[in-house]
Amino acid sequence: MERQSTNTALLDSPFKAPYDDDSIYETPPGYKAQETIKRYSSLSINPFGMAITFYSNFKSDGRDDLQTVDAKGLPYSAPHFRREYRRVASFNYGLAAASAGMPLMVAELAGGLYNLGKREKELGDAYRSGLVIGFTAGFNHMQGPIVRGLAGAFKNLSEAWRKPKIKTSGKFWNHPNNPRHIEAGYNYAKGKRKDIRFHVSSPPPPPPPPPPSPPKIW
Repeated sequence: MERQSTNTALLDSPFKAPYDDDSIYETPPGYKAQETIKRYSSLSINPFGMAITFYSNFKSDGRDDLQTVDAKGLPYSAPHFRREYRRVASFNYGLAAASAGMPLMVAELAGGLYNLGKREKELGDAYRSGLVIGFTAGFNHMQGPIVRGLAGAFKNLSEAWRKPKIKTSGKFWNHPNNPRHIEAGYNYAKGKRKDIRFHVSSPPPPPPPPPPSPPKIW
C-alpha cells in the first residue's frame, strides 16, 4: 500500500527533499509504484529481450524515464528535463528491475554503463564543438584553422572534464547518489522497505501567454 506524506511541512510547494534521502519521493501526477510492479512482473522474456526492453523504456525520453516523461509516458512540455524527479526515476528503475527478476548488481551495472556512455558523448560533443568553432575562427586568425581548431577542441574538452554535467563517480559509473535510490526501489518491490512515502507534485503552471502584438499603424 503506497503512503502519501501527511507531514504538512513536506507538502509545501515546491517540495524539496535532500537528494540522499531515500525514504520520501516526489512523483509526477498519476505515478503509481504498484503499476510499475504489475507491468514488469508480467514480463516473460529472455535476458537479451529484457536488456532491450529496459534500455528502450529507461533511456532518456523512454517510456519510463520519469525525468523526461510523465506517468503516462508523454514528454513534459517545459522544462523538458525535470530535476525534481531524478530521485524517483532511479527508484522506479530499481522497482522495475526487481519486479522483472533482474539481479540488483546487473541493474546497477546496466544503469552505470548507460550513464558512462552519456558521459563519453558529453566529452565527444565538447571536443567536436570546440574543433568546429576554432577551425572556423582560424580563417581570420594568423594561427590558421588547424591550430585554432585544435586549441578550441582542447579548451572545450578540458572544461567538460573539469566540470562534468554527467557524473560517473558512483558505483558502477552511476551518478554518486543514484545507486541508493535504485536499491530503495528494488527493496520496496521485494517488500523489504516499509518506510517509503510518496509526494505527488503539482503540475507545472502553464506558460504565460505571449505579449499582445502592437497595433498596426497605417
